[in-house]
Amino acid sequence: MSRFKARQRDKNRFTKKYPFVRAPKRFVLMTEGRINIELGRLIFNNESEKTLVFEVPFDNENYSIVAVPRNTTNDDSAQVSIFVDAATASASQVTVHASSNFTGEVDVVAIKVDK
Repeated sequence: MSRFKARQRDKNRFTKKYPFVRAPKRFVLMTEGRINIELGRLIFNNESEKTLVFEVPFDNENYSIVAVPRNTTNDDSAQVSIFVDAATASASQVTVHASSNFTGEVDVVAIKVDK
């Protein structure tokens, strides 16, 4: 499990303006390292395996993947287990498997936190 150290700061609190109506908070993520996030969507059509090719490849295979099925049809087709094949994962692509054939979408999030 990777961890990173970050703080949230409200950018509106750094100014010396005092308007009558207080502006909503604008949070900014301040980290000590780089965060690389890749989002993707895989569309399964009665299939059990798909490959997601990243738009920008990672430096190495040291990243974490979250894959979640989305129920997009009227029947209960998204009641499957989704898992990532670590043996075929590379810096530029990842293969997502389902426990059985289904029709629907899978949201994939790949994140790498540098220290």
